[in-house]
Amino acid sequence: MAAKIVPAPDYEDRVRTSFARQQAMTTIGAELTLVTPGIIEIEMPYSA
Repeated sequence: MAAKIVPAPDYEDRVRTSFARQQAMTTIGAELTLVTPGIIEIEMPYSA
């Protein structure tokens, strides 16, 4: 059985801070909608 990895207490803050520093994400209108250990959801507008 695999050992369960416990994330750092500031995991979500670190992910959101890193994402916010990525200017390309702002440029394309991407937003973090879910940040949990093992799952990150990013939404962005779609235009055809």
